Amino acid sequence: MSDNVTVPIRMLVFSSPDCYACPEVERIVHKLVGSSMADICHVSTVDVVEKPKIAEKYNIKLLPTIMIDEEIVLQGLVGESDIRDVLCERVIGSIIKKEKTFEARKETLLFISKNSFDSIMNEEFIRPFIGDYIHVGVMQQMIVCLVALD
Repeated sequence: MSDNVTVPIRMLVFSSPDCYACPEVERIVHKLVGSSMADICHVSTVDVVEKPKIAEKYNIKLLPTIMIDEEIVLQGLVGESDIRDVLCERVIGSIIKKEKTFEARKETLLFISKNSFDSIMNEEFIRPFIGDYIHVGVMQQMIVCLVALD
């Protein structure tokens, strides 16, 4: 499913040239994301000396700070295993959420398509109180959508 993830996870790493722990945390983040998660996780490094307004906006008080999707997840000197655990938890959670959404949309479209097809083939009213049959153009659009889902 990772091929279908269209909105990457946004990660911000706040650091400073004066911070002794920042280069190591940045190296670990780029190593982990660059090796296995580059297609679903976008990493940006923010130098708090050059861009203090961004640090102020997110209320960054301790360096290094790692944010994922606008939420502070790690601060201070952290190890590779801590960063890996947070990344895996967020990435797996994001993928599962997107899979559930995709499956729900697919099931809904299949249900609508089946009802529409039955309406056309059996000349049954899809909306019995109004008395309409579904238009063939709508059916064609739904078939195109089904093909696009697969």
